[in-house]
Amino acid sequence: MIRSAELERRRSDNFAIALLAVGLAVLLALAGWWVSDELRRARLAREQIHANYQQMIATQRVFSLVQDAETGTRGYALTGQEEFLEPYLRATSALPQERANLRRLYRGEPEQLKRLDRLSAMVDERLSILATSVATRRTQGEEGVRRLTITSKGRGRVVMDEIRDVVAAMTASEQAQIQTSLAQDRARAGRTENIIVSLFMLLIFGALAAILLTRRYLGVRQNLLAQAEAEAHRQRAVFDAAMDGIVILDAQGRIERANPAAERILERPFHELSGVRLADLLDEEAREELGAVLAGGHADAKDAIRREATGLLPTGRAFPIEISVAGISNGGPNGMLAFIRDISGRREVDRMKDEFVSTVSHELRTPLTSIAGSLGLIVGGAAGALPEKAARLVSIAQSNSQRLVRLINDVLDMEKLASGKLPFDFQSIDLGDVAIRAIEGARGYADQLGVDLVLEVSRAAPVRGDMDRLVQVATNLLSNAAKYSPKGGVVRVRVSRDGDNVRLTVTDTGPGVPEAFRDRIFSRFAQADSSDARGKSGTGLGLYIAKEIAERHGGRLWYDSPPEGGAVFHLDLPSSVAEVLQTGARDRVLLVEDEPAAQALLTAILEHEGLAVDAAGTLKEAREHLKDAGRYGAMVLDLRLPDGDGMDLMREIRSRVDTRATPIVVVSADAARGRDPAAKTFDVVEWMEKPVDPDRLAELVRDAIGPKGQGGAVILHIDDDRDIREVVATALSGVGEVLSAEGLVQARAILANRRPDLVVLDLELRDGEGLDLLDDLRHEPGAEIPVIVFSAQDAQELGDQVVAVLVKSKTSLAGLVGAIRKAVERTGAAT
Repeated sequence: MIRSAELERRRSDNFAIALLAVGLAVLLALAGWWVSDELRRARLAREQIHANYQQMIATQRVFSLVQDAETGTRGYALTGQEEFLEPYLRATSALPQERANLRRLYRGEPEQLKRLDRLSAMVDERLSILATSVATRRTQGEEGVRRLTITSKGRGRVVMDEIRDVVAAMTASEQAQIQTSLAQDRARAGRTENIIVSLFMLLIFGALAAILLTRRYLGVRQNLLAQAEAEAHRQRAVFDAAMDGIVILDAQGRIERANPAAERILERPFHELSGVRLADLLDEEAREELGAVLAGGHADAKDAIRREATGLLPTGRAFPIEISVAGISNGGPNGMLAFIRDISGRREVDRMKDEFVSTVSHELRTPLTSIAGSLGLIVGGAAGALPEKAARLVSIAQSNSQRLVRLINDVLDMEKLASGKLPFDFQSIDLGDVAIRAIEGARGYADQLGVDLVLEVSRAAPVRGDMDRLVQVATNLLSNAAKYSPKGGVVRVRVSRDGDNVRLTVTDTGPGVPEAFRDRIFSRFAQADSSDARGKSGTGLGLYIAKEIAERHGGRLWYDSPPEGGAVFHLDLPSSVAEVLQTGARDRVLLVEDEPAAQALLTAILEHEGLAVDAAGTLKEAREHLKDAGRYGAMVLDLRLPDGDGMDLMREIRSRVDTRATPIVVVSADAARGRDPAAKTFDVVEWMEKPVDPDRLAELVRDAIGPKGQGGAVILHIDDDRDIREVVATALSGVGEVLSAEGLVQARAILANRRPDLVVLDLELRDGEGLDLLDDLRHEPGAEIPVIVFSAQDAQELGDQVVAVLVKSKTSLAGLVGAIRKAVERTGAAT
């Protein structure tokens, strides 16, 4: 009996547990269904709000088109010029589709459809009035329009006001629906919270964890809504309070929103800016440069651009601005965000700075030159013997006047370097000659300090650079070395080759560079903070300027400070002697472009020209290609790459001996950077703006490389400078066989046995004039041999046989190679 009772109790307990489990499951299912239904209702509410916004936008678009038609008609009526009808024609063309779209959006809303019918009738009436006005202006002229206006008794204005009223009513209705939907959503959220909490309180033993999770979900949801609302308020506050002008553009580049700063900068209220193309507020040059982006909505975050441009005010006055444009997308049609900054103040500062530099250059340099010169004459005895005390004072004055001149020169050089206005005259020179000139200039200063200057030159060190600027660098290094060397010390200057570079090394016997000063030694106005250094005169600008000049030459200025004392400064510059091109490299192109579609298009263009293409999507891949494949006949380069700037890669290519002469074509949305004076040192074939013209790109690359098969040309180069012969022979190794001669005797000996296809001729040779050789070339059997004059002097009217005259100081190595390739192609020398 007891056992039977225990079994019955257990069965009862099991039934109760099962019943409880079923009850819990049912309650949980009901709760889940309720939450799901409420979420579905919330989603439908959001969709309805979105539809309301779309209806409002479509209504405003119809109203905007009617305004455009009215504006165009008014302009035509006043001027009679057909171009003023363009807004009218666009509006009348677009209105049927927009009205049909509006009717589709309002289906299922009888009240709004009634208003839409009224709006359509008034729009038709207004368009009819406008059409009558246009026709009257065409047939009866301005007087006819005036009579029509009088007879119509302002009906057009009345209709337009009624259109505004209807649009306002439709918009207000949609806004009321939005507010109702939001209120219902908030009420629904409150009910959901109460019901869920009540249900889960009954299930506290089995669903405590679910209650906690649900409450946390609801709390997060409320927090997110509050944060979203606060963020919206914050963004509106930032938008309105920004000092820079901010405008939001649609996909066609028309202004949709503008902050108060934009209204102030452009001197137009928002109602005048709304719907206006931003490009129309810029000058013609800016429209040409930015028009495609502003009108097409092609900008995105990756291709965001920033330019200086000229804006136009309503009065017609132009003023400088800086404009930044980036693409934005909110899931619908793409738009753009433009930031506008008035840089009139910046330009004024630049102008004042330029005036200051000009004033310093003239108003200070001129009297200082007179002062220093006069003091020098007095010290030299031109005014007779001076008392010992007076002579000492005059000597101090002369020394400090010279110091002031150096300070002014350094400050001016620093300013020109910073603004990119310091001129450079790149020529083929020898670094040994630079060292000799620098020693000659610094020897007097070193003698005053009792320091000896010693030069060691092991071999020729050809570079391409500005002689005067490099002498300035070397002189600064020598002056510093002499300044910090003890009396009786020796400063050694050594010129040598180091792989692909040539090096100028200056070694002194001074105390070395202090540890605390080493990390800022090349900074502006940097001077060692020690009692000894403070006793040395100087501006602290010399090494900064020297480093900048070295880098503008594609080189490097650095130093060592050995433990045993002294300082060793090294100036490394790329050698101008190039290595031999690899076989077949001239018909291979390196393409650096990260966009897959653009990469495929450019590859197809180049392969169509019979060229092999190695494609890279990053700077890292490009460097690997250059390392593995060696030289290329040409390079097509984008500037904006995922892992860096294409300008950095160009700088590396121009600093390497084996790639320095490689022709480069830039294809980029940021090609306008080629206008920067510093970009001219890269010797780029052309800076092409995207989208690219395929025929133009193919022509540029083929001209830079030269036609296929021209490797069989025989070129005779006559020049008495051994380094130039070596450089030219190396650069032309991919064009054909190069025969070199140092003068007329060797050239005639070569001509006795070989007939070249082209002659590159220097006019001034050690054993005669280069022009004397023209008769020998003219009397060769068959056709005359074409000649390219490549000389230090310019020459004119040398006859039809001379196909080009190139001046060495004005022609880069790449320019010479390009001229030779074109001449070979033109004369049909290739086989």
